[in-house]
Amino acid sequence: MNSSEHKKLVLSIIEMAYDEPENAKLFFSFIPHSILEQLNDLSEIISIVNAYNDTHPIDDYHEKIIREARKLGLNFTNSKDKVIN
Repeated sequence: MNSSEHKKLVLSIIEMAYDEPENAKLFFSFIPHSILEQLNDLSEIISIVNAYNDTHPIDDYHEKIIREARKLGLNFTNSKDKVIN
């Protein structure tokens, strides 16, 4: 997988995590650990998803996802406007 494909994959996973935290949690539970290790730039996103529960404000969760996406160099602004820099 080249760099561009990797970045698109990471962005797609982050978009899913942003939009559907419960689905993302389920998604990550089915991915083998060996595959997740290859996506090491998602480790913080996975931690945020795993820590999410619906008793916390979704806005706080979204802010954490956006902050991590930006650390990865993605200009991720909201669920309707996601752009790779």
